[in-house]
Amino acid sequence: MISRRDLSSGLAAALSTLWLPGPARAEASSRLERRLELWRTFARRSDRLLARYTARRQSSMLLQPVQVSGTLGFLAPHQLTLRDDGQTGSTTVIDGEAVRIAPNDGALPTPAVDDPVASPALAWLRDRLLTLFAPGSLEGFGRGCTMRAPRGSTPRIELLPQSGSTVRKRIRRVDVTLDPVGGAIVRIQIDEAQGDTLALALSDHRQTVDLEQLRELGLELSEPGGERRPSQATTRRPD
Repeated sequence: MISRRDLSSGLAAALSTLWLPGPARAEASSRLERRLELWRTFARRSDRLLARYTARRQSSMLLQPVQVSGTLGFLAPHQLTLRDDGQTGSTTVIDGEAVRIAPNDGALPTPAVDDPVASPALAWLRDRLLTLFAPGSLEGFGRGCTMRAPRGSTPRIELLPQSGSTVRKRIRRVDVTLDPVGGAIVRIQIDEAQGDTLALALSDHRQTVDLEQLRELGLELSEPGGERRPSQATTRRPD
């Protein structure tokens, strides 16, 4: 169950900005509490996670949406990798310090990525994505944002940057959909302020996977002495 401390630091703070009548506020609070508990049901066992994803990007700059599939890997406390299928895709690595993107084909140029230190919006998004998969507390889950649980039978949690913040000028919200039974994250949609969206549909979740499977995906693992052992994953150019 969710502890009183978690609720006071996460849930109460998240709802403090909702101007709702008493009964409606109580209903919204209860709904959010249930969905956060559903999220924790899965997240508390996700210290080593693999899942398949399909990412769909919609933008006014694109003639049609761009869609790619790949494999997501997470290693607690803060290593998240998304590796697109095929040599034409890329690998995105998100950790507690940086966001890095590299082409799967080493012959292709590496795209430039903003430094999270200089980009509050990227730092905010990085922290939200890492916390979504980490078996952490609600204090970390709701830090720096407002949480809402929209009405409806589909369990969703909205994470909104604080109103008037620099982050809000770039990111409007992160919308998270949970599996109604097990609590796994099945969809993450990032809505940007200018109208672009990135939707990540997740499936085939595997928890507590072998460490070698994560290493093959590109995650850096720690040796028993605490020293990081770099991944041996390589990319091979097509013949």
